[in-house]
Amino acid sequence: MKSIIIVNNNMNIGGIQKSLLNLLYEIKNDYDVTLLLLNKSGEYITNIPEEIKVIEGSSYLKLLGMSFRDSKRLGLKYYFIRSVLTVYTRVFNHYLPIKLLMKTQKRLSEFDYAISFMHSSTPESLYGGANELVLDKINAREKIGFIHCDFTEYGGNTAYVRALYSKFDKVATCSEGCRDKFILTMPECENKTYSVRNSNNYADIMRLAEKNAINYDPDYVNIISVARLSKEKGIERALTAIYKCLSLGYKIRYHIVGDGSQRKELEKLVEDLKISKSVYFYGNTNNPYRYMKNSDLFLLPSYHEAAPMVIDEAKCLGIPVLSTKTTSTKEMIEDNDAGWVCENSTSGILKSLKSILDSKSNLLKIKDSLLAKNYNNKKSIKQFLCLLKGKQPYGQE
Repeated sequence: MKSIIIVNNNMNIGGIQKSLLNLLYEIKNDYDVTLLLLNKSGEYITNIPEEIKVIEGSSYLKLLGMSFRDSKRLGLKYYFIRSVLTVYTRVFNHYLPIKLLMKTQKRLSEFDYAISFMHSSTPESLYGGANELVLDKINAREKIGFIHCDFTEYGGNTAYVRALYSKFDKVATCSEGCRDKFILTMPECENKTYSVRNSNNYADIMRLAEKNAINYDPDYVNIISVARLSKEKGIERALTAIYKCLSLGYKIRYHIVGDGSQRKELEKLVEDLKISKSVYFYGNTNNPYRYMKNSDLFLLPSYHEAAPMVIDEAKCLGIPVLSTKTTSTKEMIEDNDAGWVCENSTSGILKSLKSILDSKSNLLKIKDSLLAKNYNNKKSIKQFLCLLKGKQPYGQE
């Protein structure tokens, strides 16, 4: 049985961690899998399959898998080190701090495959280190780096990070669109870059959706977004479009699941626009699917995205998707007749939203089509196997 070691920062709630967890369930019986977490923590820890061996990096590497606030719990010494390294990172970058912390990690061996599942963070953030650990501290026949972002947009496309990816034997991106963007930046890596779609736990999504599912007023078109409330998600653009639709007399309600640094700003915008009776904030939840299940339209107004897992989650629940045009929307939405992709602007969102609301029969048609499909991870696992074996160029079918 081939051995794989997968490195990630933590198992906190997040798209990368969720994708990793789903992948572990798919491969747990076919490979001898070790999961190395820089910080063995997070809400998903208890969900890791028992077949997976879980280990932790050195006590100092924990600092790269936790927030500055959480470092206090390790003790004064660790808090002081984190403080000094954080100041250095903000003034310069995290390259030297990561290198210093990596010296505290003993070398691990011997594996058939060593996989860094999390891409490098932006240089001003003291977070990351999975790439460096795989490249410098693990002996393996093959080393693979995953990219879960639009490499041209996320802020970490630096000479240092490009040098890291050039050292991997293979690179995996979470969609064809993301692969294209990465190759645009690093054309010399084209022949070693594969597309490996995220895995989803479809059975669990549908089970949770039935658990205390929210029933909305059928007299309205109920639109939902599930997202971290931060600038790049573009929720303020969605609110502006919703406001203009309401002003035109459309009977709609907008439901927002999630939390983040922009929440107070968004709540104030809702008050200023005087649309509080039509917009609902629900905050974070362990089960967003109960809110999604009976909604009529999923709205993704982001400025940039890689391959959001929430699109596939909405599709398996039969929810048509309206998304701004980002890296993977063509293959995830248009190519699957799952909804609409609009121009990446407030006016683009408004134009498409009005068109959808003027032809509501299309919502039902797409919903019926989505519900009739069979959702599984066969394609994503086939791509993962192609990545390991290198039998097909780029993991294509």
